[in-house]
Amino acid sequence: MGAAILGVTFGMKPIQIEAVDNTSTAVGLAATKADTFSHVDASNFLDYFKLNGSAEYDSGSGIVTITPDENNQVGNFALKSKIDMNTSFELDGQVNLGDKTSDKGGADGIGFAFHNGNIDDIGNAGGNLGIGNLIDALGFKLDTWHNSYYQPQAGIPGSQVLPGDSNGYGWAADPSNPQFGAFVTTSLKQITTADGKEHDRWWAETDRSSVQDLDAADLDGQFHDFNVSYDGSTRELTIKYTQTSKTVLTWKKTVPDADQAMAMIVSASTGGARNLQQFKLTKFDFQQAATVNVRYLSTTGRQIGQAAVDYPSGAIVGGEYQTSQLDIPNYHFVRMDDDGKVSGTPSLPTTGTLKTAGNNGTVVYLYEPEYQIDQKVVNETIHYVDEDGNPVADDYQAKPITFISVKNPTTSEIKEYFAVGKQDNPAVTSDGVPISQNGIQWFVGNETSFNAVDHPEVDGYKVISNDAPDGDLTKVTAQDIQSDSSDLVFTVVYGKDEGTPGKPVEPEKPVCPEKPVCPCKPVCPEKPICPEKPVCPWKPIYPWKPIYPGKPIHPWRPIYPGKPVDPEKPVLPVIPLNPDVPAGTENSTNPNGSNGTNNNILINSGLPTTATSKSGINKFPQTGEKSSKWQVGLGSALLIVVGVFSHMIWRRSH
Repeated sequence: MGAAILGVTFGMKPIQIEAVDNTSTAVGLAATKADTFSHVDASNFLDYFKLNGSAEYDSGSGIVTITPDENNQVGNFALKSKIDMNTSFELDGQVNLGDKTSDKGGADGIGFAFHNGNIDDIGNAGGNLGIGNLIDALGFKLDTWHNSYYQPQAGIPGSQVLPGDSNGYGWAADPSNPQFGAFVTTSLKQITTADGKEHDRWWAETDRSSVQDLDAADLDGQFHDFNVSYDGSTRELTIKYTQTSKTVLTWKKTVPDADQAMAMIVSASTGGARNLQQFKLTKFDFQQAATVNVRYLSTTGRQIGQAAVDYPSGAIVGGEYQTSQLDIPNYHFVRMDDDGKVSGTPSLPTTGTLKTAGNNGTVVYLYEPEYQIDQKVVNETIHYVDEDGNPVADDYQAKPITFISVKNPTTSEIKEYFAVGKQDNPAVTSDGVPISQNGIQWFVGNETSFNAVDHPEVDGYKVISNDAPDGDLTKVTAQDIQSDSSDLVFTVVYGKDEGTPGKPVEPEKPVCPEKPVCPCKPVCPEKPICPEKPVCPWKPIYPWKPIYPGKPIHPWRPIYPGKPVDPEKPVLPVIPLNPDVPAGTENSTNPNGSNGTNNNILINSGLPTTATSKSGINKFPQTGEKSSKWQVGLGSALLIVVGVFSHMIWRRSH
């Protein structure tokens, strides 16, 4: 029941397949191998390769422009199925690294990688040349830019870092050579990120024993022959590059036996420096493996994990595939994507049979965030001692206060909560909200306080000091704390009480009166309205010489004129000054009760009167001077003026 070796022609190289004694099985395997053979050239390139990023393909020339001569470009092309590493393959073509060396602003180079991840996985760009972050990769690079070590800036697992975020992923140091060719491998390592924590990375490192210098003249903007060949029987991978000087540089590497089926990707990138970087395909002959992809996604569709698929009987049609659920930090598994709503394609079963050569589909595991919880407990302790440090009462231990911060791993958002009491391993809901349990209730915030604590009474002692911040001799007052506070420890010292009155009773805190309500602002009275300026009456015209009326009809009464035309302005009667006395009336009785007519009395009514001499000449009583007719007329005129003014004033007031 020994084994037999069956030879199958693959391209120009024979491949060997180990078969069991069952002839039908051997023939079936051989037929399967023949059916999966693939030949790729310029005419069918896009049937086998997928372009990503800045990569563009010209089917007429068979040239893939991976990056144009522009800054900050990332491009690649990936094989749509995996290569059966138990068979031989050959990739023949040419590469153009650009026309600028690094000292003239040229970068970064071209990387070729064979790896155990999914066929659509893309490596990290920049200093990793598209090889970093690929699972168990065996790569080769033509590097035209020297990179020193760069610490990862993203404090998350490497599988969660985007391919274009080279600073977030970080990279290992290059050899000091300005431009070179060398093998590169990836291995899963814990790398310290900028936050001081370790996170896993499929870390790409140059095999320094394989480094060979490239000439500056090789960056001449021309295509150089490039050949990759693999011997499935010896598992030896050979790389050849022809320099401008026609020197052929050769590199060799053995592929581990564990690598049964490998994906292939060719990548290039630029940054602050740039170059036109191209690959021209002549031919590619290989045997397709039968494989599946496996993806680990959050329920929002973001990649959060990576793993390889196991093929216990080989990556062949009819063989079995196996996948497994991962323990991913800060996440927990919820379900398979059976309906395809997250990934776009319904998930395959976690294990199954390979039904066809090439890609058989994808297994998709879905996870939800497992919120990251950081916890801090703050305690308060009070010691009661005498002046020698001896305890005089039991220590006081406050109920601890617990602070937690809850971080969402997908958004990095942090929320803080606190609770009175201590809860081991606090749990949160699927939305990251702490769950109150065992009598502990959580509140949003990062600050609170311990309650005030009265000093205990100790017989024969009194409090003489308290090292709490306020030094109160009756209590340790309420103490404010925050999520970053340290434990609080206070000491209250008691001294001998020598007749000191007991503990004073703290008066009640007075109640502050309510703030008085300010009265309304007084309203200023309106400005009084000034009365109109009175209009002065016309100045009366006085005749130069008084006019005496004729003989009155009634000698004892002045004659009044008729009713004035203007009723508003009364016309004063003209009073006779010296009327002639009719004959025979000297001794007649005056109706007013006076003996004879006295003109002074009529004119100066209300004024003092003077005696009349027998001669009929009037005199002033004070001076004894005699009055004359013109003086009498002047007095009459003055009386008229006074009367007019008095009448006008009376009318205005009424």
